[in-house]
Amino acid sequence: GTFSRPSLGEVFKTLGDLQQQFAESPSLQRIVQTFIREGPPNAQQLQHLVRHGGLHYELKLAQALLRPLTNDEPKGVVASDLKGLVQKAQQEVSSILKANLNLQANNPKGDMPELQQAINHLRTAVEHIEGQQALNFLTHNRGGEVRLEIPMFNGQTWTTVNIAIIPETIQNPMPTGDSEAGENKEQARPVGYGVMMHGEFTEFGETWIDARWYGK
Repeated sequence: GTFSRPSLGEVFKTLGDLQQQFAESPSLQRIVQTFIREGPPNAQQLQHLVRHGGLHYELKLAQALLRPLTNDEPKGVVASDLKGLVQKAQQEVSSILKANLNLQANNPKGDMPELQQAINHLRTAVEHIEGQQALNFLTHNRGGEVRLEIPMFNGQTWTTVNIAIIPETIQNPMPTGDSEAGENKEQARPVGYGVMMHGEFTEFGETWIDARWYGK
């Protein structure tokens, strides 16, 4: 069969549904309060999503662990980042349902379709974030674009705007230090960025935007 990867908008819809189903989960409550909003995001909300939407989760944890542990900074990273919150929600949902279902000795495997479905949804959310992390790691190592997904909710349906930020560079000769040989190597110098956007909008339908930004 064909593997269909959900969009971030679909992931957010699922997280919102799970929050209503598992109101006892503090992490699901925090996800909805922090990340899920109606309408297009403003500049501050976009910045928050890029910083705390899971793409830099392990980096932030590593930075927190390398600093003197005078407070609960690593716990703060988990409690403020989408990936950390989803992973924490997996633990909370599992604990909630196991406590409520009171498994019997004649059901050792724990036949709990509701639990399994919820855990699968949360695992899919983590896998989606990790897919974006891997994609950006590969493209960044090649000097390529940054890929972002921006989920939007119009009050009825979710849509996802896909953004690619592509650095535009020129090759400049760079001295190698061997002045006698006169050898040079090429070094890429950024001169601007291309921004490509794609999304499905209620009034405009499928829309593509191709823009360029050049600095001085």
